Amino acid sequence: MSTIQGILLVGLLTSFLTAPAALATTVISPVLELEVDAGTSQPGAVKVYNETDQDLVLTASVEPFTAQGEDGQPRYLPPSEQDKYLGWFSLADRQLLLRSHQVAIVPFTVTVPADAASGGYYAAIFWRTDASRAGDGSAVGISSKVGTLVLLTVTGAVIEQGSVSSFGVEPASNVFFSLPLTFSTRFENTGNVHLKPTGTIALKGWLRAAELPFNAEQRPVLPYTARRFDVVWGQQSDGNPLQQFWRQISQELRLLAGGFYHATLHVSYGTGSPQPVDRELTFWLVPYHLITAAVACVIIFLIIVKINRRIKALPSGASSKS
Repeated sequence: MSTIQGILLVGLLTSFLTAPAALATTVISPVLELEVDAGTSQPGAVKVYNETDQDLVLTASVEPFTAQGEDGQPRYLPPSEQDKYLGWFSLADRQLLLRSHQVAIVPFTVTVPADAASGGYYAAIFWRTDASRAGDGSAVGISSKVGTLVLLTVTGAVIEQGSVSSFGVEPASNVFFSLPLTFSTRFENTGNVHLKPTGTIALKGWLRAAELPFNAEQRPVLPYTARRFDVVWGQQSDGNPLQQFWRQISQELRLLAGGFYHATLHVSYGTGSPQPVDRELTFWLVPYHLITAAVACVIIFLIIVKINRRIKALPSGASSKS
């Protein structure tokens, strides 16, 4: 039995500029996650929307992809590296005439052979506009490409295996003087199917505790790749320097940020029985904006007290003459 596990709202749009005019198409279901048994078929559908005021001719293609770098961006493989599993995808229409502001639903089928190995298979269903003509035959100057990423899992003896290779605060230090702080985690997937590590980062300080969500968007990590996840605590202050200073003071007071902190990463991954991974670190946060403001207030207070004492110390006659 096969099921569609979910749809993630992540878009792809690649345009190649050749003239000032612009054509735009949008994939409404940009990422599909499918789970299929070997020897069975899974139907699906792609929705494509023509945002422009003219008709477009779209041509479909299926290309494999993997992850590029540690930010999770897809890298589409050249024909020399393409795999035979692309033949599992069958589209009802390879070429499509899309009228202005029309939405088209294009069915497709994934047929997995009985001898297919269990694990993850990753492909993109692309739709390209013809750079030389539009649907009405007129010339156009933009060739654009939009696609749906398909995260396909062939069920069976899948290996869900991952680890946290690093957990720290960027830039690396043990003492920080202002917010925001960025907690950077590098997660490695050494299994044969994509993983979605999720969890929290628990902060415990002298004055207050906090809990930050980790990968709430459930971004996947593809097999044999590593992905970096950044979790930010606090906000970057904008405005002129004086406004930034007072906003930092307000943030440090609101979060009671300051002192010695203990941060614990709690992450789990896997669909069957989630596997936990924990990491810990410690650091100091010195809220120098708040300290500077407090010191300034103390200095002003001492100056006022000193002036007041001098006034009181003046002879009564001198004070009356003045």
